[in-house]
Amino acid sequence: MRKRHIAVLAAFALAMSIGNVALAHDPPDGVNEQQNPGRHNPNDGIVDTALEAHLRAEAQHGPTTDHVIDPSVTHDVDLVGRFNVPRSKGSLAGIVTDVWSKGTTAYLGTFAPPCSALGVNVVDISDPSNPTKLTFIPSRPGSRVNDVKVFSFSGLASGFSGDLLLHSNENCSGNPQRVGGISIYDVSDPANPVRLAVGVGDKRLETTDEEGNPITVELARARQVHNIYAWQDGDRAYAGIVDDEEVTDLDILDITDPRNPVHIADVGLPDWPAATVDAFGDEAFHHDLWAKQIEGRWTLLLSYWDAGWILLDVEDTPWAPVFLGDSDYPTPDPLAQARLGFDTEPDGAAHAGVWNNAGDLLLTGDEDIEATRLTFEVTEGPGAGMWDAGEFAWTKPISTFPDGRINGPIVFGGYGCPDDRSAIPAATTALPTVEDGEERIVVFQRGPVDDPNDTSEACFFSEKVESGELAGYDAVIIANHHVGSGAGAQPDGFICGSQGSPVAGTAAGLCIGHRFMHEAFGTTPDYTVPYPTPAPNEPAIGTTGGKIDVTSEFNGWGPFHLINGSTLEEIDAWAPPQTHDPDFATGHGWQTMHNVEADPNNDLAYIAWYALGFRVLDFSECDSASDGNSANQDDPGCITEAGAFLDDRGNDFWGVHVASDHPMSSADDPLILASDRDSGLWIFRYTGPRP
Repeated sequence: MRKRHIAVLAAFALAMSIGNVALAHDPPDGVNEQQNPGRHNPNDGIVDTALEAHLRAEAQHGPTTDHVIDPSVTHDVDLVGRFNVPRSKGSLAGIVTDVWSKGTTAYLGTFAPPCSALGVNVVDISDPSNPTKLTFIPSRPGSRVNDVKVFSFSGLASGFSGDLLLHSNENCSGNPQRVGGISIYDVSDPANPVRLAVGVGDKRLETTDEEGNPITVELARARQVHNIYAWQDGDRAYAGIVDDEEVTDLDILDITDPRNPVHIADVGLPDWPAATVDAFGDEAFHHDLWAKQIEGRWTLLLSYWDAGWILLDVEDTPWAPVFLGDSDYPTPDPLAQARLGFDTEPDGAAHAGVWNNAGDLLLTGDEDIEATRLTFEVTEGPGAGMWDAGEFAWTKPISTFPDGRINGPIVFGGYGCPDDRSAIPAATTALPTVEDGEERIVVFQRGPVDDPNDTSEACFFSEKVESGELAGYDAVIIANHHVGSGAGAQPDGFICGSQGSPVAGTAAGLCIGHRFMHEAFGTTPDYTVPYPTPAPNEPAIGTTGGKIDVTSEFNGWGPFHLINGSTLEEIDAWAPPQTHDPDFATGHGWQTMHNVEADPNNDLAYIAWYALGFRVLDFSECDSASDGNSANQDDPGCITEAGAFLDDRGNDFWGVHVASDHPMSSADDPLILASDRDSGLWIFRYTGPRP
C-alpha cells in the first residue's frame, strides 16, 4: 500500500454482530462463496494513501481461484481455535485487520470496504478452542480501524492505572462524523469498554496567509493514523503514531492523561538527513513502528518503506526524538539474485519490524506487492530516456499483451477520478492514429491532494484505471502527486497501490514519479506543497506527449529480513519458494509477507504471510556479526522454516500477535493469534523444536 494523503466520499459505520467459532478446517457458512470481497463500492468512500495496498482481499477462501492450496505447507503448527467474523447482508462487514490481545481477550480491527459496520471486535479467548463474542466497539461513521493495541499502565501522573485500547482511525467515506487520529478506551473490564478519547492526533496545518506569511491553523479533524505503539516511561505514557497525510509522518502524543492526550512531536524523514532511500521506487514514508527499552533507553523502530528501518531514541526527549541510524538494503537483492539471477537493486517496501527478545536483532519484512520490474523508456518526444516505474498487481499484465510490451503514444488526462470522466478525451479522439502493435496510453495524476485548484475528492488508483478503460485506453499510467514526491525530495518516487474498486481488466496499469508527468509533456517540474494557485506547470488535459516502450520481468515478492540491531546491517533474508516462482506471479493472491512478531523466549519469528499462510522461522543459528549468506532454495542461509500453517481452502493472513500473558501460554508454548482478512481470528500453537 502508497501513503499518506486522504480524501473521501460517503457512508456510515454500524455495529457488527460476530459469529461463533468454527474449528479444524471447516470454513464458516457463506465464507466460501465470497468472491472478491475486497472490491470497493464506489459510493463508500475514497482513500488516496499507502493504505490502498491493504484494500484488496482476494477471496482467499474462494472455491477455485486467487488462493494457494498446498497441504504440504502445514507442519509443526496446530490450529487451536477460530472465531469467524460473519458477513452482513451478503457482503463483508469490513475486512479484518490487525489483532492484539490482553490476557484472555483478543481485539481485531476492521478495514473497508464497505465503509459500514467498522470498529473493534472484542473476543473472549479464555477457552482458545472456543472463542466467543464479548462485545463490539463501533468506530465513528466514515472511519475504519487498521491498528488495534492494548497496553497496561500503572501509577501514571494523571492517576490512571489499567488497560488502554488504542485504535487508529482512517477515513473511508465523507461522512461529516468521521475522525482521524487515534481513539482510546479503558478496557480494564474488556466486556465494558469506557471511551476516553476519540479522534485525537495532529490537527496542525502549517501554511501561509494571503500575504505569504507563515501561519498555523487548526484542522477540523486530526490527520489519519495507520499504526500505533505506546510505552510508559516513569509516570508518563506516550504513543507514537503514523500520520498518513504529512511528510513529517511520525507524531508522538503524551497520553499520561488518556482523556486529554497532548500532541508533542511531529517529525519525519526531512529531520534525519543521514537516513537514505536506497531501494527501487524511491518512495519513503513511515508505515509502522515499535517501541522497546534497549539498554535501559526507550527506542523506536520505524518501518520507512524504501528508506528501510530507522532507529530513534525517545528516552529523554520524546518531544524531540534523536536519530540513531537507518538500515540499507543490500544490493543486489540477495534472494532475487540467488533464485532468479535478478542482479539489481532490491524493491524495498519496509513494512513492519520488531526486536527479538534480547534486543540485539531486528525481525523485519517487506510488503512488496509489485512482483515485476519494468524497463520503461520514452522513445520519442519530450522526456526521452529511461525511467523507473512500477506495474499494478491487479491490472492486465504487460506480459499478456500480444508482443509482451506496452508501446505507443501518451496523452495527459488530469486526475482521472469518476467525477472527471466527462473531461477525459476518448482514446481514439486524443490519439487517433497508432501504428500496428502500438497501444493508446493515458497518464493521470494521483490525487487530488493539497491542490487548491481541484478541491474534489481524491479517488482510488483502481478508479483511475477504470476511467482509462472506459475511455478506451489500452494502458493507464498514474504519476505521483506533489505530497507523494515528498515535496520534491523524491521526484521519481512512485507507489503502485492495491485495488479498491472494480476494473474491467482491459488495460495495463503503471505507476511512475511526478517528474515524469511534467517532463514527458514538456513542462518544468514543480513539487510545491500545497500546489501553486494557479498551477502553471501542470499539463493541460488532452496534451499529447511522445511515445513510450515498456516491458516487465518477474522479480519476486517481499521477503523477511534479519538485521543486526546495532550496525543495522542485514544478516540474512528468507522467503517461501513461491515468492520467487513465476507461476505464482498472478492468480494466487499476494505472496508477500505482512506482519511479524518475535517469540518472547526463543529465537523464533511468527509471520502472517498473506496467501502463503502463517510461518514460523528459526534464526537461532544466525550470528549477528556475520553475513548469513541470504537464503535460497538450494543454498540455505542461517534462517530456517520451523513451522507453517496453510488452510486447505487457503488463507489471507494479515496480523499476528503472541498471547504470552494468556493463562494457557507458557514460556515455551505460547498461544499465537493471527488475523485472516477474509474470516477473522485463528489461534495457533507451534509444536516443533524450540531452539
